[in-house]
Amino acid sequence: MEQKITALIIDDDQVDLLALKRAIKLSGFNADIVMHNAYEDGLTEALTSTFDCIFIDYNMPGENALKFISSYKQGGGV
Repeated sequence: MEQKITALIIDDDQVDLLALKRAIKLSGFNADIVMHNAYEDGLTEALTSTFDCIFIDYNMPGENALKFISSYKQGGGV
C-alpha cells in the first residue's frame, strides 16, 4: 500500500493555492492536502494538526514566512 502524505498550503492567492495543489497531485504523491488563504488560519491549522510538509507563500498580507516559522516553532511545531 502506498504511503499517504499530508500537506498544508498557505497562500493568499487562490490561483497559486490551486496550482500547487495540482502540482502535488500530478507529481504522483498520494496526498491529503489542506489549504488556507489566510496566515492566521494556516498557523492555527499547522499548530493543531500534523503535516508531513507545509508550503507557505513568503509574503502574506502583513506577515511573512519567516514569522510563520518562528511562531510555529514557539507554538510547539517542529
